[in-house]
Amino acid sequence: MNGRFVERARELLARPGWGPRAAVFVALVLLIPSLFTGLLVDDLWHRIYLTRDPRWGPVPRAAWDLFAFYDSDAPRRDWMIEQGIGIWWTDPAIRLAFFRPLSSLTHALDYALWPRSPLLMHLHSAAWYALLVGAVAALYARVFRQRQVAALGAILFAMDYNHGIPAAWLANRNAVIAAALGVLALLAHDRARASRDARVGALAVGLFAVSLLAGESGVSTLAYLFAWAVFMDEDTLTRRARSLVPYGVVTVVWALLYRAGGYGASHSGMYIDPSQDPMAFVKGAASNALLLIASEWGSVSPDVLVVAPWLTPGFLASAAFFVALAVGALVPALKDDRGARTLVLGGVLAVLPACATMPGSRLLTLPSMGLVGAAAAVLGGVLEREAWVPRTGARAWFVGAFALWAGGVRLALSPLLFVVVSLQMLLLHGTFERLAMTLPVGGAPLESQRVVYVNAPDASFTGYVSLIRQYRGMSVPGSFLVLAPGTREVEIERRDESTLVVRQPDGLYRHATDVLMRSPSRPMRVGERVVLSDVTVEVTHVMDDGVPDEAVFRFARPLEDGRWRWVEWRGERFVGFTLPPVGGRVRLAGRMFKPA
Repeated sequence: MNGRFVERARELLARPGWGPRAAVFVALVLLIPSLFTGLLVDDLWHRIYLTRDPRWGPVPRAAWDLFAFYDSDAPRRDWMIEQGIGIWWTDPAIRLAFFRPLSSLTHALDYALWPRSPLLMHLHSAAWYALLVGAVAALYARVFRQRQVAALGAILFAMDYNHGIPAAWLANRNAVIAAALGVLALLAHDRARASRDARVGALAVGLFAVSLLAGESGVSTLAYLFAWAVFMDEDTLTRRARSLVPYGVVTVVWALLYRAGGYGASHSGMYIDPSQDPMAFVKGAASNALLLIASEWGSVSPDVLVVAPWLTPGFLASAAFFVALAVGALVPALKDDRGARTLVLGGVLAVLPACATMPGSRLLTLPSMGLVGAAAAVLGGVLEREAWVPRTGARAWFVGAFALWAGGVRLALSPLLFVVVSLQMLLLHGTFERLAMTLPVGGAPLESQRVVYVNAPDASFTGYVSLIRQYRGMSVPGSFLVLAPGTREVEIERRDESTLVVRQPDGLYRHATDVLMRSPSRPMRVGERVVLSDVTVEVTHVMDDGVPDEAVFRFARPLEDGRWRWVEWRGERFVGFTLPPVGGRVRLAGRMFKPA
């Protein structure tokens, strides 16, 4: 029976046009559950920007500039810290601004045509994902000699669970758009090189330029263009090199405009700017690249490391095993198939730009084209009994094991995993929503108060509580202040009627998203102050690396004044915090923040 099933599958994969149609169909079916998830986390920021919500003062951006969160606008940054959106230890030089005008305008189109229908917004995103899958199917048809392998690769790509977040989350649509336009640019480049048609060549360069305007991830297209010139282009070496020059010029112009516009990510512990700190990038790139590549070749996605960094050694060991397995399996295929060589080289190089931030599945949309294609080459070679497949020895074991795990098991489990991952942001949003619903109310109007979170589950993203409450039509705090992360033990000491001392033994910001707004490599000084309208924070002790582990909070009014609403994070809810008496202290146990 298994033999008949395999033969039937081979017959279907060999039918002209069946593979691309099946891949697009699979992609759209897998996205059905996410169509009904509504607006999630960052989507609420886009809603504020595009509806010009007056509640958020200077926060809203131009319709083409939705991804510039912190730039050179100091008054805007200071307002966000005053409101609590920016944590009090935010680096004054922080920059988290991404130039994605094309993707921004697709969101503006959503709010112009169907502002009250998240379902239609999700269908819009699904259309972009379908375009990406169709383009990759066309590229595989060009790269692989056998139609069955190309069709198999397209289906594997469509159901790749690493695509779940960018395909399903509206705010991450930019990755899909940039990837789709990048693949179309590569297809046009191939046609231009074959036909010598300058107009098609100009189209290819134009598509590449537009992919950069959709998102920075579009720069990974260069990796595939380079691999194409090395292995697929049959022209002279000089002409192949010359064909890449226009893309290089576009990249340089884009980079100069990007920098001149004040865009980029710097002084954050979650992002590394290679141009400003090349050594830190190189240091992180080795482990990040290993984790990302391995997650396409059989290892576990590294997403969980954001909240559980102590698991990194185990993840690296798993990644090393699966990459070694893949290399052992791919060597015979690479010797035989220039298409496989193109995809592997392009996929590996395409991962490098993604190494500038914490590794995660959402970064693999474009690199996965090469890495999944390589897995398809091995699995397809085994199914088709191609001549390069070894029959005995260690190579046969490597090929068989990799084909079974990265191909066969992936084919069986990916549909389920895709749906689970596509709902990951819903789980995160649901956690914040439950917290928002439990925010203690009563007494003075919440709108006139500053909510003080003594131990927040996520120090950098507690602002979602206010966004969600507003979106649900509930009262919203006038402002808020996070004293310390709640994921580690924190001690609160009351010095006098209006002063608290906060201590956290291993540093107030050290891991995960706590370092989003300030890198641990950017020390604070003893005596350094952050002055808000009604609270002054002073660093009173720092660790050897300059990360503060003690700070004094001096409030403008007594702590029992109705201006403040004191809140403690306890498990899955917020509860009122009981202030200690003068001279007293309270220790709050650390808890793991688990979106669920």
